Parts: sequence; structure tokens; C-alpha cells
Amino acid sequence: MVINPEIIIDPLGFREYDARWIYPKDINKAGVKNIGLGLGTQIILKTKKNPRVIVGHDYRSYSEEVKESLIEGLIETGCAVEDIGLSLSPTVYFAQFN
Repeated sequence: MVINPEIIIDPLGFREYDARWIYPKDINKAGVKNIGLGLGTQIILKTKKNPRVIVGHDYRSYSEEVKESLIEGLIETGCAVEDIGLSLSPTVYFAQFN
């Protein structure tokens, strides 16, 4: 296994149904991009098509930076990304299905 010292992803941040990290202590931009790469790869493997992924961000000062890194990883895998901007979680869930 190759370990890149520039990538920070605390494995304890992964939870049963979500992920929780303190940015940038537990996960950094490179780590978020890697999450996007992994997520995009799994979506494509499971769906066997070019998926459309909806992303949004909340009010925190670093949220757009985190979102952009995630999008970068998703796009590199071949996912089509739709950014709905500043939004609440229920809004993102709604957009995902409509």
C-alpha cells in the first residue's frame, strides 16, 4: 500500500450512515478529493452508468472549499456533478430524486 503523507483522512470519521471529521485536522483537501474519487468509483461500479451526483454546502466558512475538493474527485471518476450551492440537507436529498 502506498501512503501519501499529504492526504489526511482519519479512519474514525467514517460512521455507519455518514462521516464526521473536523476540517482540516481530521481530513484535508487532498483527503476530501480522495473521498470523492472513492465515492465516484463505487457509484459507477454499482450503477454501471455515468451517474448524476448532487452536491451542496452549508454555511460554514470552509464548506465551499471542501465541496470543491469533493467535486474534483467525483468528476475525475466520470460522474456528472450538479452543484446546488448553499442548501440544507433535506434540500439536497430532494434534489437527488427530482
